[in-house]
Amino acid sequence: MGWGELSRKENDVDVRESRRLRREKETISAMIALYCRSRHSGEKLCYDCGTLLSYAELRIEQCRFHDSKPPCNQCKVHCCSRPMRDEVRAVKW
Repeated sequence: MGWGELSRKENDVDVRESRRLRREKETISAMIALYCRSRHSGEKLCYDCGTLLSYAELRIEQCRFHDSKPPCNQCKVHCCSRPMRDEVRAVKW
């Protein structure tokens, strides 16, 4: 499934969850873009911010709670490595 695609399953729950994951990816993408623009003064994402975005999207896609995924800040399982989690926190604040 691509970045902007919704699940094509007939079950409404699957479509709703796919929208949730897509929204989470869009949110982290916007946050990283704003952070990079304000800190690194570029039109495009710098290498470090691009790497962080790729990592965050991969973690969202591979979440063990995929169908019932809570927001990352409310999750009991930290799937990101400690250094990357600290970078995401820096972006959010």
